[in-house]
Amino acid sequence: MFGSGIPTAEKPTAKKFYLMSHGPNAENPSSEAWMQYKAHLRKTSILIPLPPALYNPLPAIVKQTLLLDFPMYRFHEATDGAAAVEEARN
Repeated sequence: MFGSGIPTAEKPTAKKFYLMSHGPNAENPSSEAWMQYKAHLRKTSILIPLPPALYNPLPAIVKQTLLLDFPMYRFHEATDGAAAVEEARN
């Protein structure tokens, strides 16, 4: 799970897309990059490959327990977003 690098790469990738839309050097303030990335995450499993048609309707508890989509792999807009923008400014 940790050896593949996929789950640990999720947070930095999400941070990049968040900053593309909300960062100090945002290409376009109305950029849809973050919204499109969030939509992609809602229908894509991090670790276990499943078709989006099967993954998307599953409840969060199933995704987090059976499919190992743990919250520690996710970029949380409310908590991580402000820190990411501040870090980008410095």
